[in-house]
Amino acid sequence: MAKFEKGLKLYVMARARSKQLGLNIGMISLDQLVWKIQENEGNSPCFRKQERCSQALCCWQAACGAEMVES
Repeated sequence: MAKFEKGLKLYVMARARSKQLGLNIGMISLDQLVWKIQENEGNSPCFRKQERCSQALCCWQAACGAEMVES
């Protein structure tokens, strides 16, 4: 999942990823969906929760809004 998307494309990609992971998501917001995916993959559910981020390869960064900084 190294592609950087925004908007509807990101939501469609996230829903497809959640299906691959076997997550039962129903109708939830993009933020909630990404948090569930992040947690399931063993990552911190940080999407749109931080002002700064050092995860340069995060596939959610284009829509996250966090300022990318070097770690």
